[in-house]
Amino acid sequence: MGKRFYGCSFWHRTCGFFRWADEVNDEREMRFLLLEKDTKIAELEHEIDMLQLKLKEVEKRNVELEDLVHEVEIECTERRLIMESASADKKMGFYLAASWVLFAIMFWLV
Repeated sequence: MGKRFYGCSFWHRTCGFFRWADEVNDEREMRFLLLEKDTKIAELEHEIDMLQLKLKEVEKRNVELEDLVHEVEIECTERRLIMESASADKKMGFYLAASWVLFAIMFWLV
């Protein structure tokens, strides 16, 4: 048995219509595959749009967090300077008190 085909009985003389039977199925299948591919492309384009929106949100949040980190760094620096100043004041008070005690001892001994 040979390959099936569709054709006009006068295809070789005047009509010219001829088509292999499996080409008809292939054409339908190709149209279906093309529709599937177009659908997949549309879905992927939508996904790209959604991811771009998500990226913009993440970038905005990143800027907000960078600003917050900068504010915290400034606050930590200010607190460290205050603590260092308080520590220096305590040391100075200790040295002053110690010098007065030594002065009193020296004065008492003389």
